[in-house]
Amino acid sequence: ATIQEADLDDREPPGPKGCLGVAPEAVAEAFNGEVVREAMREAQALADGYTYPGFCKKVAGAGCAGYMVSFPGRRVLDFGRTGETHTEHFPGAHNP
Repeated sequence: ATIQEADLDDREPPGPKGCLGVAPEAVAEAFNGEVVREAMREAQALADGYTYPGFCKKVAGAGCAGYMVSFPGRRVLDFGRTGETHTEHFPGAHNP
């Protein structure tokens, strides 16, 4: 299964949640880019037990308030509550 197919199985209907599908108060105050990077690696590898809701819970617990994907730029920009950022390049993408 691809990440997109796996995600479809775990989607929840829209509701009063933040952009990661978790309540805004679930986002930790401190941003931990290492935990976010680890969660992304698990998602890319479709690690045993991976689910998108589980991914969202993990990165929210690491202070990730949201993310923006650039397909042309082949990267993801994660951001914390107060503007901290972490850039993750797609696998195989050039990291300038």
